[in-house]
Amino acid sequence: MSQMTPMQAACWFGRESNAQLGGVASHLYIEFDGENIDLSKLSSALVSLYHRHEMLRLTIAPSGECSILDVPNDSLLEVDDFSHLCVEDRERALAEKRHEWAHQTLDLTRGQAARFSVSLISDTHFRLHIDTDMIAVDPDSCRIMIEDLAMFYEGIAPNNNQMSTFFSWHEKSKADPELKRQRKADKAWWKSQLDTIAPAPSLPFPDVIPDQADSQHYSAWFDSDQRNALVNLARQRSITPSNLMLGIFARALGKATGDETFRVNVPTFWRPPIELGTENIVGDFVNFVVLSVDLHGAKTLLEFCNGIADRMALALGHSRYDGVNIMRDLSVNHGQAQLAPIVFTSAIDLPSGDLFSSRVHKYFGKMNWTISQGSQVALDSQVVSIDGGLMINWDVRREAMPEEWTSAMFEHFIALTKSVIADPCLLDVPLESLQSRLVCESSLTSDLNPMQRAYLLGRTTQMPLGGVAMQEVLEYRGSLSPASIRRRLSKMVVKYPCLRAFIDSNTLKLHISKCPQVNISHFDLSHCTEQEIDNELVRFRYEYSHTMFELDQPLWNITTFCLPDNTTYVFARFDALVLDARSIASLLVELFNEQVPLIPALESENEETESPTKRAEDENYWLKKLSSVEGPIDFPWKKPLELISRSRYQRQSLEINKDTVKKLIRVGGKQGLYKNTVMMAAAMEALAVYVNDGKLCVAVPVLPMMTASYSSQSSFIALQWEGHLESFVQRAISLQSDTLEGLGHLSFSGVDLARILFDRCGPAPTLPIVITNGLSWPAVSNDSQMILQRGITQTPQVAMDVRFVAQADGAITFSIDYAVEAINDDLVKSVLNHIDALLNHMAESTQFTAIPLEHIELTNSRVSEFFDLPPHNSNSLQKAIFDLYCRVIGVEQQADWGDDLQFTQLGLRPNHLKQISAELNSQLQLDLPIMQLIRCRDANEVSALAEQQMAV
Repeated sequence: MSQMTPMQAACWFGRESNAQLGGVASHLYIEFDGENIDLSKLSSALVSLYHRHEMLRLTIAPSGECSILDVPNDSLLEVDDFSHLCVEDRERALAEKRHEWAHQTLDLTRGQAARFSVSLISDTHFRLHIDTDMIAVDPDSCRIMIEDLAMFYEGIAPNNNQMSTFFSWHEKSKADPELKRQRKADKAWWKSQLDTIAPAPSLPFPDVIPDQADSQHYSAWFDSDQRNALVNLARQRSITPSNLMLGIFARALGKATGDETFRVNVPTFWRPPIELGTENIVGDFVNFVVLSVDLHGAKTLLEFCNGIADRMALALGHSRYDGVNIMRDLSVNHGQAQLAPIVFTSAIDLPSGDLFSSRVHKYFGKMNWTISQGSQVALDSQVVSIDGGLMINWDVRREAMPEEWTSAMFEHFIALTKSVIADPCLLDVPLESLQSRLVCESSLTSDLNPMQRAYLLGRTTQMPLGGVAMQEVLEYRGSLSPASIRRRLSKMVVKYPCLRAFIDSNTLKLHISKCPQVNISHFDLSHCTEQEIDNELVRFRYEYSHTMFELDQPLWNITTFCLPDNTTYVFARFDALVLDARSIASLLVELFNEQVPLIPALESENEETESPTKRAEDENYWLKKLSSVEGPIDFPWKKPLELISRSRYQRQSLEINKDTVKKLIRVGGKQGLYKNTVMMAAAMEALAVYVNDGKLCVAVPVLPMMTASYSSQSSFIALQWEGHLESFVQRAISLQSDTLEGLGHLSFSGVDLARILFDRCGPAPTLPIVITNGLSWPAVSNDSQMILQRGITQTPQVAMDVRFVAQADGAITFSIDYAVEAINDDLVKSVLNHIDALLNHMAESTQFTAIPLEHIELTNSRVSEFFDLPPHNSNSLQKAIFDLYCRVIGVEQQADWGDDLQFTQLGLRPNHLKQISAELNSQLQLDLPIMQLIRCRDANEVSALAEQQMAV
């Protein structure tokens, strides 16, 4: 009787389904397709093979004790004759056999450590099926076994017939003094590293993983030219091909999960040569090292891969301590079972060059398919040199990993690898620009619509109140873990093309990347004091809320903070270039509630809405409708809007409780008014009292009714209000009528409307006030794990955005997002107080009547102010750099500008960089070449570059 190795024991216990991703036998299944097999010779060769390698006769008792059968089983070769079947039936039979063998569990209690079969496909063609249990035959031993089988088939006896057995080798290795010393030292080293080992990747597992395993195989082939190019590239960059591929794999995995740190299991097959002929023994020599991957810090893909290589070398230097024991120690250290569900196996740098010799292919044909299953392994990635090229295989537990997500990540990995082989310079480009722009551009492109083009123009300061992105920032707090958020996002990124969208600023085309990228960041504040947390959130909010996305990157971000007591704080930011407000709300409901909100898809009645005739009709309608608008709105701005190049934005909010909302619905219903009309009329009335003539013309965003997809499809209409004409109810009725009419004339877009008004009323923004109806947007439920805390929206050329949004409990929140350079805080508060008083008056009086401004009581204001104040401290070098850039570019600093403002928002052009480089040198003694400065987006990045230089 012999004792199992730690890896054998882990595989034996993994056959039971009492652990996550368990319930499978760890085995390797291979198929060869060949011609003209001699079944008699193959049977004889198998008998010789079983005599040579005793592990093919391994028997394991239910107690786990191992023994070896004296003689091989009589029926070593199974034969299925499919040659008489029609093509369709034959393909079905082969597919069924493949599925059965790929998922089978060999009966080790009866000594079935391997299984061999031949399927006869025609008079000459056959398929050889080989399945080996990894407790007896590890993948490297399987290669040896197949080589020996080919030699026996040819009639040649392999060398070293008197070689040792696996278990005798194992006993000697345990007793070897030098190996014992190394194991002890490596055990101590790994024990000291337990707190630094990265967590398992945030894979998108279902809440309950089915017990029945369902493995799926992905494969890609790189020809000999590509393989040689990869090997030569690795040699030129002083990195092994295996580490280069491991780095590319880790990069693709990290971007797909959103993890910044995670662990990967990397198998090793080294067998200490303590006995003669050790290299020819078949057994389970496999071990693995636990590799911690960190996506932080590296500037280029090559730097990242070199970091992977360094950590891999360090782990391999302490590989005498079994990986199974490391994972067991890690579980004890964490107080719960730990998984390492991702495996990366490399067989590129084989001494023989290819996985199999020409003899194997001569007699058995080409290896056309292979798959492995492993206990507690969700994805096993293999890169193998074979047939002169490279084969990349992924074996995936489909019951645990969404197929769409896995397929997208596999395509990303293959695309990134091919891109690097074709263009080695990609190893040196900044990592942040690698993902979308250079790797996985899709043929799925579209032109930007007029509103999107307007948003792009608004990012510049060519127009007043510009220099900002049209984007929404929302903040949530709750108990949903960052890992759960990452897992859910990884599924959604694959599911929704809008989350993979980016824009080519040169062609003004919107692209949908095929490569999933979970754009998530994470910070751990769980050990900070309450004051430290508040300070950090204030600092982060100030920078985050107004930062613009790079166009060639995903135009959204989620940032999570771990707070004490397992609380999570979330910042979510989305650019309207790819997502309108309703889509943003829907995505967040799905993210936090894990359910897709119902958005009805209403088909348009008129299929010719975009025809030239319809557009001309709509243009005539709006020209007539807006003929009375002859000048800019007479609102008490702090200063003329045309003098404000850009501004920060702030928010004030007011909640109308659900009981009041119910009363208002009844009050409005008596007049035939919809709920949204009641709310919009209250906002119009409250704004109009601050305009001398009481006349308003505002923009009202609208969404198309023919689609429920998540995208950016909003436009807007212009609605008027005359506060001194007719009664309040008549003004509301006219507002509702105008709204419904306007929705029927959308072929003439909101951008077209703004252009007409600008020609008539410019140079100030023509529709600086927006009223947004969000009553139809989905809302995160009150019992959700994440609760909304605050938010802010900024829009180019908009000084004030009044929006009313329904909450899940029936309440309605009024918010005003406003440019602080344009409007006084007190005025915004007064508008909201007026809305509050007006709605309460109607609810209490049950009459649709307005309340005069002089009757409004302001002492008990219910308005909440959400100001993002600048952090108290500022980096002096960063500030000096920012001041220098402003001076060279020729822009006057605003009081609310932060040093984090991106240079492109200041109007930076390439021709500025020469002077900036010279002045940085002369004034701040910083020798930063133009080619380095061109990569810096803000003063913080220039400061970091300068600090790196000073540290050298």
